[in-house]
Amino acid sequence: MYPNVFTTPPPASRIPDIYVFAKDYVQPLTHQWSFNLERQIGASYALTLGYLGVRGEHLSRTRDINLLPAVATQGSFLNGTPVTFLRHPGRVNPAFGRISVFDSGADSVYHGGFVQLQKRFSHNLQLSTIYTFSKVIDDAPDFTSVVVGTDDAKNAQDTLAPNLERGRGNADIRHRFVLSGLWDIDYGKSLKNKVARGLTTGYQFSLITQVQSGRPYTASVGADVNNDGNTRTDRPPYVGRNTINGPNFANVDLRLSRSIPLGTERAKLRLIFEGFNITNRANYNSILTGQYNFSAVTRVFTPTTNFQARSDTFDPRILQLAAKITF
Repeated sequence: MYPNVFTTPPPASRIPDIYVFAKDYVQPLTHQWSFNLERQIGASYALTLGYLGVRGEHLSRTRDINLLPAVATQGSFLNGTPVTFLRHPGRVNPAFGRISVFDSGADSVYHGGFVQLQKRFSHNLQLSTIYTFSKVIDDAPDFTSVVVGTDDAKNAQDTLAPNLERGRGNADIRHRFVLSGLWDIDYGKSLKNKVARGLTTGYQFSLITQVQSGRPYTASVGADVNNDGNTRTDRPPYVGRNTINGPNFANVDLRLSRSIPLGTERAKLRLIFEGFNITNRANYNSILTGQYNFSAVTRVFTPTTNFQARSDTFDPRILQLAAKITF
């Protein structure tokens, strides 16, 4: 402790990990292109056919290069079926743990086509609906893997061959449909009876509906199969990244409100009823991806019992009432 000075360096509590930038590192670059074909239908409707493409180049990723090349290793599944998998025999420089290089060798590509039908607000009604068919392919770029242990899941399974991660991107949603609308229920304003007119005017109904296919997930093994010091990126032998389709998603939100004048045209009381996930559908946001456990001693892959079981869900049905005064 200051002002005392150590006569010798203190003993290291652990083998150090270091981070460096690749000498040919460059900043990420994206290209985007699109085209739309629009057509008016009648006085109120518009139909749009469109396409969007996005290409990402020189995307950042983190690679542990302090590993000897993986070699073929014999193992077996629990039922005795033999299997060959790759395993690193050790580190190039045992004096260090991970020597992580920030490089810019990752890339991504997105293609998406959509059909959109819109009705502008007329006759008290406005509608918009869109269907998108798309695909994302990448090799798992991630510029936030900067802490050993905490960010392990963001790395490649084999950081010496990161391009083997190429597959469906984590954000790949193949099908997506959205419908939204607004309806002014104000047809009673032409009534001559003031009481009837007051009870049947000022209402507004709106909704938004989303339906989409599931996100991709990666099957995993609960151990350090390839001996790289990272237990969160190992996959079963011969299984690629993001090969599992997750649960679909469907949701309906709605709102019913009424605006009541408070003596003057400026001051109004708005009563609001809102319902989120009104159908109370169980939309699962994750599944259990552990397909096998693995023993480094016996080199046996043991199947798990809950592989692909659905776990956490998004919010259930939520209803709420609100009131506000505008003036």
